[in-house]
Formats: sequence, C-alpha cells, structure tokens
Amino acid sequence: MRLFVVLFAVLAEADVNPEVCVDCDSEDMVLLAHAHVEKHRDSCPEVDALLKDYGEKIGPTGNLFGLGEAWQEVPAFYTWKSYLSAVCQYNKMAVADHVPTFLGESETKVKAMTVVAMMANLKVETLHWTACKERVRMEDGSCPCDKDPDCKGGCSGGKINDYTSEKAKIAGFTITTCNGADAPADGCTDFWGNKVDPKNCWFGRGATQLTWPGNYQGLEAIVQKASSVDLCANPDSICDKDQMAWLTAIAYWQQNSKPWDEAHTFESSLEVIRPADKSANPQREKYYCEWLKALDISPVKPTPRPPMPDHGKTTVKSGEGCWQIADRCCDGQGKDWAKMICHPPACNPAPIAGQTIEYNCKGCP
Repeated sequence: MRLFVVLFAVLAEADVNPEVCVDCDSEDMVLLAHAHVEKHRDSCPEVDALLKDYGEKIGPTGNLFGLGEAWQEVPAFYTWKSYLSAVCQYNKMAVADHVPTFLGESETKVKAMTVVAMMANLKVETLHWTACKERVRMEDGSCPCDKDPDCKGGCSGGKINDYTSEKAKIAGFTITTCNGADAPADGCTDFWGNKVDPKNCWFGRGATQLTWPGNYQGLEAIVQKASSVDLCANPDSICDKDQMAWLTAIAYWQQNSKPWDEAHTFESSLEVIRPADKSANPQREKYYCEWLKALDISPVKPTPRPPMPDHGKTTVKSGEGCWQIADRCCDGQGKDWAKMICHPPACNPAPIAGQTIEYNCKGCP
C-alpha cells in the first residue's frame, strides 16, 4: 500500500489530497500529506532553504508545532502549507519594495530559530491554533463560553470595548485611528458571531492577535497590496483565509523584529510580540526550548541586562506607546504612564520611535 501511495503521489504527480485516500493508515496519510504539501506549496529561496535542512524534523504539515490540515475531520484553520505560502507572498512583495525579506538570514539555523520563536509565541496567542478572532469578553466582563457547556477554551482577558480609539488615546498610543477612522466602515462580528458596535472592532485577529486601530493601520498597506482589501474598513478580512492571518503575523514580526534580530533569544522574541498577558510566557518558553531541541539547535543564552534605573532617559522602541514605555522602564507599571513619563510631560505629545524621553518610576516631580 505504501509503495503505491508514494508512486501515486510522487511519480504520477497526481493531486493527492489526503482526504481522498479511504484505506490509508496513519503512516500513509503522512506520506500523502507530505506529497500534497510539496506539490501545492509556494516556493521561494527562504522557504526552500529552511525545508532542505529542517523540513523532515518539522514534519510535512508542521507537525512539530502542532499545526493541522484543512482535510482533517475537524478542519484546521492555521496550516503549515499556508504559512509557507504567506512567507513567499510576503517576500515577493518585500523584494519589489526593496525591504528585507522574512527568513532572510544567511544561516539556515537562524531561519529555523526564527520560525520556532514565532510559532512558540503564536501557538499561545491563538489558543493552540484554535482562534483567529480574539475570544473577547462582553463589555460587562462576562464570557459567552461560560454559558455553553460544550464550549472549550474560555475567553481572553480582553473585553470587546478594550481597544477603541478613545482608549488608545488614554493608553498613550501615537496613532489612535486607522487611516483617520475610529471605526471600520464595514463593521465587524466578534468570535461568537455577534454584530459589534463598529467603534469596538479593533480587538485581536490573526496569528499575532493584532489589536488597536494604530496597529491595524500599520498593516493596512500590505493587506491592500496582497488582497485589494481595505483593512481599516474591513478588519474581519484578516480571518477570511489563513494565509492572510499568517501574512499579517509575518508583516507584524518584520516591523518589530529588531530585538530578535540583535539577540536571537527567547526573551527577545517576547519584545517582538509584546504579550499583554505575561502569565503564559512560561508556556511560550517551554515550546521554544522543546522545538529547538527537536531540531538539534542549542538556544542562545541571553546576556544579562542591568536593571533599569528607577529614573532617567530611554529611547522609544518601534511600536511602543506611552503604556509600553512605562511598562518596560518601570517593571510592569504601564498603567501609571502619565505619572511616570516626565518629558514630554505626561507623555504628551506621544513620542515616536527613536525619540529620547525622561521617566521617573516614583512619579515625576
């Protein structure tokens, strides 16, 4: 049987979607999956180099990361094939725009480390690959999942109205709208299928669980180029197809990758993703270490950083707003940013990346 499967898949070059194989056992299905992915995935130098050295250990459907496939009994939304296609799609646009490609590192080992770092974070962000839209709570903090005995996974810590333009201003974001709009023209629905007040539509979506109107604006151009969809008018479009959910994640990583590019440590990957809920960081690190070990790659040990002084100056990093600056400088006290960022006074006007600001964790004089 197995010889027939291989010959059918490889030599005959047939379109061997695994769902058509009625009598296949699990090993046959793996062979079919590998042939199907290889036949239909996009090809680009970065992906080809990664798969040449690490494809077998990662597995034909991203098995190492726990990814599934669309042909399974319960179809998976996030698939390995679409991730690889999204990498190639992003890189094609990057080459045309003369900007760095994703997985453009010269060493294949570093490419693999980058994928592992991204996947370790995104598996947690997506509740183990089950959510494209954030499982937000209602405005009163209640979770729709609690009322359904068949619902699994619960809700995120966020409420449906946590990411509005008005709250972006309060949080000290430099950009508080999406191309000038505080609500998408097309509206949206939440994870639970409810039609949402448009001003509340900036909750998490995609593999990075993109939130806040300014972050949506940051990816609007690449989504427009990739799909001709106005992300600021239709944020739900991120979840129309898994390749778009992956593509926005790759673009977000690239826009914020400087900490990772400089250190290649687990800690630096957290600086890229900047998870609001840090309680799951040990799980992220567990995945990271286990998957590197499976690829026979030793993790880079972080260089100990001296503790931040309780007052002084710091340079604003890409993607940081007032809340994130105070959270970084004053050890998790981001909510008190207006009292701790002294120049510009009360973080107004909101600083931009590369700007030097003054802070005092005990409160500005």
